[in-house]
Amino acid sequence: MKITAQEISNAQSALTQNGIVSNDGTYSKEFNGYISSFGASLVQAGLLPTIIFFENKDASTEKDRSLVISALKQLLCIADKPSMAKYIIETKKANDQEFINDVTRAMTAMKLALRMYKKN
Repeated sequence: MKITAQEISNAQSALTQNGIVSNDGTYSKEFNGYISSFGASLVQAGLLPTIIFFENKDASTEKDRSLVISALKQLLCIADKPSMAKYIIETKKANDQEFINDVTRAMTAMKLALRMYKKN
């Protein structure tokens, strides 16, 4: 899977607009872990359980893990949906391989874009 420069550029915008990367070009190391672990969770648990896990705002995490899903929704052009999990259920995309591939591409672009910034 080749990620294009445009996809990385879009991911940069999503990372900054959703508060993962700050105005000074830095990000909290926790976000690196969240984005990196997303892929493993997707493979092991599946799309819907992974999204539910990441969207959970009540989790006792260092940083707000749901920001990763907000950025993902922006990249998938579904930012207007209040809940990605609900969107997946309503549109029956939990096992839609094309949608899962789109999610994987978007997350890969985010992971690459994040490497362009400094951890703090």
